[in-house]
Amino acid sequence: MKINYMDKIKEAGLLSRTELTQEELRTELVKFQELICNLIFDDAEAHRVDEAIAHLEITARKNGVSCNPVFRKGITALRKINKEIAISMAGKIGEERVARTLEYVSRKHYKFRNVYVTDGEYETELDNVILTEAGIIILEVKNVKTDITISENGRILYEDEECFHDTSICEKMENKRSILRHELETKLNAKGINIPIRIDSFIVFSAPKSVYVRITDLCKKEKYCFRGKLPFIINDYHSDGSYTDEEMYTLNAVMEEMKTHQKRFVVKSDFNQLQEKIANAMTICLGEPERISKKVDIPNKESNPVITVIPTSKALNPCVYNYHMIPSVLAASVASLVGSTTRLIYSRLL
Repeated sequence: MKINYMDKIKEAGLLSRTELTQEELRTELVKFQELICNLIFDDAEAHRVDEAIAHLEITARKNGVSCNPVFRKGITALRKINKEIAISMAGKIGEERVARTLEYVSRKHYKFRNVYVTDGEYETELDNVILTEAGIIILEVKNVKTDITISENGRILYEDEECFHDTSICEKMENKRSILRHELETKLNAKGINIPIRIDSFIVFSAPKSVYVRITDLCKKEKYCFRGKLPFIINDYHSDGSYTDEEMYTLNAVMEEMKTHQKRFVVKSDFNQLQEKIANAMTICLGEPERISKKVDIPNKESNPVITVIPTSKALNPCVYNYHMIPSVLAASVASLVGSTTRLIYSRLL
């Protein structure tokens, strides 16, 4: 029975929205990976997109469609999905590493993750916010595996070439501090409470334990640290003032009222188009196209070859002709020509 892969993908309704939160994107990418793998593999064992790509490539070569343009576009689309999954999961892994590291902070503190803040005009999401008696600390987590350069204009580069962000990290951190300050002051004023807001921030580079990363800071405007240093930095952090226990309790209550995982962003990738390309590729590679078999017998076999076309799929690979033509008379003619040429050369030598 043939499977309509496009219908199956549309029924799932995944990656169809133009705006998503990071958590929503991550969840839908993982579900889409499960959907594709369930359509491709017979067993119930969990699979990944890169395994699906490898399986499709092998199957396509067997079926003679590996160079089909539609199939190639589908494989490219799957690779883009795989990259989106890798980036999304890397961000989550980096945040989880930081969360585990913060468990070693010994001073009294409150911590919050993925805090959504807005000043009415702009909005942003804060990876981590730490409330201590010395002040409020915003942590911006960057998951890294290669050397990092913070350029003079504040852009974060990896391996001195590609940029993580189009905007300056300095401007970004200034906006985060400003918007958080505005939201806290607004909420406190609404309650008739006057507490001075002291906000600081750190860029936290989170790298795997086995990876050594070097940071070159040419901007020198923002504080940064590696994940392993966080407990020491927060334990020893001090500012020009301090909060009483009552003030910390009030600030904590206000922070808990704030939304989390609410920052939506416009999805850059056209997932609908990618899904269509993937479905078309799967149809060509895994579908059950009609087989054709033709045998043409010409009566005069002595002067005309019998041409046999081996059964193949209608979805032919444009790079590889999957049929065999056996012209016996042509082979005999070539042999005769070679023999005549040999005799001519031999006679001239004599």
